[in-house]
Order: sequence, then C-alpha cells, then structure tokens
Amino acid sequence: MHAMNDVRFRIASATILSLGAFASIQGAVAALVWWLIFTRRLKALPRWPVVAGFGGMIVVVAVVLQVTNGTGISYGMRMGSVFLIAMWLWSERKPGEFLSLGFWLFGNGSGFELGMIAELGMQAFDGLLRELDQLRTAWHLKGVRLETGHLTAAGAILVNGALIRAQDTADLLAVRGYRHVGTLCPVFRPGPGDICGFAAAIVAGVVAFIPVGEFFILPW
Repeated sequence: MHAMNDVRFRIASATILSLGAFASIQGAVAALVWWLIFTRRLKALPRWPVVAGFGGMIVVVAVVLQVTNGTGISYGMRMGSVFLIAMWLWSERKPGEFLSLGFWLFGNGSGFELGMIAELGMQAFDGLLRELDQLRTAWHLKGVRLETGHLTAAGAILVNGALIRAQDTADLLAVRGYRHVGTLCPVFRPGPGDICGFAAAIVAGVVAFIPVGEFFILPW
C-alpha cells in the first residue's frame, strides 16, 4: 500500500479513526483493520520502550476496569486502536509538516504561530527520546540496576535539558527578530495512497456509528 504523503489527509484520517475507535467497539475494530491495511504495521511503531510504556498503561487500566465493572475489554480494544493510530501518525511525520499545515489552515498569523509551536514541540519530544536512549545505554554499560532513585534523577535531567533547549530556542528567535507572524509557501503532494486511505477512514468512521447491537448481541 502506498504511503500517505499529504499531512492533511493523514491528520484527517487519524482524527476520524480515533473518534470512531473511541465511540464504539466496531469503530475500534474498523480502525484496527484500517491500520493493518494502510500502514507498515509493526514498522510504523516507534522505539519499543515507548510502545511498552504506553501499552503497559493501557493494559493495567483495562485489567482494573475489567475486575471492577467488567468494561476492561471494551476499554482495551478502543484505546489500543487509538494508540496504534497515534503511533502510525507519529512515525509518518516529516519535519516542517505541521508548520505547513498550520499556515494552510489559519494563514500567516495564528496559523504560522500554531504550526511553529507544534514543530518545536515535536522536536523537543524527539530530543527527550534521544536523551533517554543515551541514559539507558549509559546505565547498561555501567551495569546500573534501575531503581526509583535513578528514574527520578533521570527525569530531572531530562526536564532540565528540555527547559534549557527551550530557552535557547526563544533567545535565538528573539535575536533573529521574530515577531508573531511569518510567511511560508506550503507545498502538498497527495498521492494515490492519500485518497484511498482517507476514503477508507471515512468508511471506518461510518461503521463506528452503525448500531450493530440491533443485529448482534455483543457482550460489552
């Protein structure tokens, strides 16, 4: 299946699929089927520690809900589908896309500002992941056992580094004379995969709101 090159179709598809998955079980199943067909599947997932962290939280909450009121399976299916769609959207992004999207949606004022904030946020998150990988490598080489104190210290280091980079970026923008607005000529190149994927996402979104309970007896 061709990749979705146009960020507009990607964002729209992810929004529809996430809303559908959150709305109903059949929406979650439809989103999962879409993910299996229109993405690179496991190759679309980020680093395994990230997957394990977020996936583990979903599993823990699902187990608690299943034990307390029997809705854990429903929650797990819905949030699992939303998680897979979010990871696909993250893996497919390219530098500058959110800036172009913001400018295309809202113009050279608020649009440029929102797009730049999104880009800086993505860059900051990438920086945190890189630093986390470096910390894990250092711990492994030194044979350090992970304990609560180590994790707390690592968190403090990561947050402090992120704040320093944010201040450096703000100083750089001020030195270069940035004043709230900017100009940009966004270029989008939609391909066959964009149209097919977006159309299938719309179908999945419609399926999410079909009252299948009138035809099948579902246990959730």
